[in-house]
Amino acid sequence: MNRYIFITVVYITSFTAYCKAQYSYIKRDYKNDTLSKEQVDLVIENTKQQTIIGLGEAEHLKGTFYRIKSQLVRELILKNNIDLLIFEADLNTCAQLDKYVKGDNSIQLKDLLPQMNATNNYILQNILNTPEIAALINWIKDHNTTHQKKVAVAGIDFQMPANFGKILNNHLPPELQAALTDVINTYSKFYHGYMDYKNIFRLFTVDSLKEQAVAAADKVQQINNYLRTSEDKWLQANLAALVCMSKFFINPNGFTLRDAIMYNNLCLQVNARKAIVWAATQHLQETSFWMGSYIRKKWGQQFCNIGVYSTIDCLPAPVTNDSIGLELFIKDKEKNCLENNNESIIISVKAKEIPAATVL
Repeated sequence: MNRYIFITVVYITSFTAYCKAQYSYIKRDYKNDTLSKEQVDLVIENTKQQTIIGLGEAEHLKGTFYRIKSQLVRELILKNNIDLLIFEADLNTCAQLDKYVKGDNSIQLKDLLPQMNATNNYILQNILNTPEIAALINWIKDHNTTHQKKVAVAGIDFQMPANFGKILNNHLPPELQAALTDVINTYSKFYHGYMDYKNIFRLFTVDSLKEQAVAAADKVQQINNYLRTSEDKWLQANLAALVCMSKFFINPNGFTLRDAIMYNNLCLQVNARKAIVWAATQHLQETSFWMGSYIRKKWGQQFCNIGVYSTIDCLPAPVTNDSIGLELFIKDKEKNCLENNNESIIISVKAKEIPAATVL
């Protein structure tokens, strides 16, 4: 008998008789590592009233995580009237992606996905450059051809400095256009040379790099002084991102500003839509400077957060050698599991090794 064939076991139980905590487990083989219908139905039922649904992943570039998240995006679009998918990815690249899903056939998806994040770290660079993401985007495009209510795609991050140049350049006089070119060249070099966990602090300790960062920040300040009175909201979003980037490269604590900028970009694009926010789990948390704290403050109980994790020990299913166990837990008010996190729905993927996503 093929060792990848298993009997599917599903059960749903309540941890207490008086609360809403629900737990569902399914045993899967490695070729079928998505949620069961019962698990999906639990998510649908518990997110019907929400306007903003966070969909977090604890580790990037995990194939099982991406398949589960893509499955939920499709179901939430079909059953809960979601009409905006927001990625933790470059806002300008995703603006082109939005044109693609709405029928612009001059845009090539294969050219966009590698531009969603800029870094020299292999995993971070390819976060969204996978078959699962490509299939989801093409599904949304097909969906839009047969439904009057179109699903939009947006980005809230700002990791492609060259894209800022394209947006800001035409609004500047020649002398500031030259300054902007210098800034973009510096930041592009930083992203492609130092933006990984091993090298990033060289930007703050190597004198020659520090000098380049300070010089670029001075030029960004000049650009900001010239453009900050503009009423163009998209221009302001790009300008704010550039200013944030300038602060980050001269101060290792400047990264704390990133989530505030991503939140502002989210607000710019949500309007009256119902949105899913596809991001790392930490950005959707409600503590300190994380984006989730801003979302909760604005949307209150209209914000529902879902976290996809690897093995969580406080959930009961064991890890087995030859299968994947998928646990879905809906918290009660007592927050029985991951009590320091604000997810109301937790998905734990229990396996000896979670399959990595393939990079296109």
